[in-house]
Amino acid sequence: MAIFEAKLNKGQFELLNYLTMHATKERPGVEVKPEWFVENQISIDELYSLVNKKMIEVHGNEIELTKKGSQSLEPYKVKRAVIMAASFDANLIPITVNTPKSMMKINGKRIIERTFEILQKAEIEEIFVITGYSSDVFDIIKPKYPNATFISIERYSEASTVAAVMPIKEFIKNAYVIDGGILINNPDIIRKYEFGTSYMGTYVESTNKWCYDVERGIVRGIKIGGDKAYEITGISFWSEEDGRNLSACLTKANNMADGRKTDWEEIPLTLFKDDFTVSIRQCAIGDVTELNSIADIVKIDASYKSR
Repeated sequence: MAIFEAKLNKGQFELLNYLTMHATKERPGVEVKPEWFVENQISIDELYSLVNKKMIEVHGNEIELTKKGSQSLEPYKVKRAVIMAASFDANLIPITVNTPKSMMKINGKRIIERTFEILQKAEIEEIFVITGYSSDVFDIIKPKYPNATFISIERYSEASTVAAVMPIKEFIKNAYVIDGGILINNPDIIRKYEFGTSYMGTYVESTNKWCYDVERGIVRGIKIGGDKAYEITGISFWSEEDGRNLSACLTKANNMADGRKTDWEEIPLTLFKDDFTVSIRQCAIGDVTELNSIADIVKIDASYKSR
């Protein structure tokens, strides 16, 4: 990997990443609205620091990413994705009796194949799919996705626990971890580049669902319900460094009496909270849809109403 003059700060990264996601060959310049700078807390000084470093060029009301700017993003390229598709979803019986949730078809397309397409768009080529319940059903799609590695785990009844993820803990670094049963409606939330470790949450004024306890942009814990909260989406990103640390902490937790049954994503927020600083990454309402009941499914695919 090439070494560049200096690391980007988060504001600089977000602007360069925004430009690379929205520029086209026909129109390399991108108009960035003032509200976007405010929402992402990017100052005018940060904008002009990128101009001075020749990472961007400003042409009227458009900003263009330079070759040097593009190169500066390469150290932040996401290497892989881990799709967690092992659990048995009892809330969706009878649909899931013989079909894992991620293999369900919604409006004609399997949930997991939608996720594959989004990862392909973000140029994330290394994909691990963690299966468990009815793992043989995934054989149907394996030939179609040769870059995906399917790994079956035995403890699918407790698929989110530390004990269950031990066989795949080494893959959770420089990686997205995605719940295989969610519908990602906005493909832009899965990006080619990521700045650092984060849990993705949907900001709501009030909720009675599982959500992150957030303080000044840092996730401090998980709770049920709250005001001005971030509902859990089932998507997180782990940097290379935090991924290595997480792997070591999972090993330690697996040797603890209570640790083995703890949800693996809670490890950085509970048993080893002093070893991690995990940011919240906000997404909009509607970017992700959770399917926790048959009623949830019928809302978006009426064909299930008659089943």
